[in-house]
Amino acid sequence: MRRLSLEVTLIENSTRGNSPRKFVDQICDIEYGRTHYEPSVDSAPSSALQETKIVWHEGKAEWFGRDPSTGLMAVTNVKIVASDGTALIDSWELITNPGIPHDVGNGVEFFVLQPA
Repeated sequence: MRRLSLEVTLIENSTRGNSPRKFVDQICDIEYGRTHYEPSVDSAPSSALQETKIVWHEGKAEWFGRDPSTGLMAVTNVKIVASDGTALIDSWELITNPGIPHDVGNGVEFFVLQPA
């Protein structure tokens, strides 16, 4: 779903004490992951949240701060807030598999995982 006029905040979990970086009036396509249920032999099925895909138009992969020597990302969490103040993505963990986030067209694609 395309969302307009968002505030995207990139949060670093580091000892450097860097402040979160906020970007206002942004456009994002958000595809929320579905909950996946696994059957269990001895109890009720267990649930697992699937990752949420975000395409941030005008965003750049370099803003997430990948260290070329280690491959680690400086940004660990992402928050996206609608213009009415509703948190659409509330400091969810950035998925940092190799190659993610990555530039696509005129933006950046990345995935986040909602805390359990």
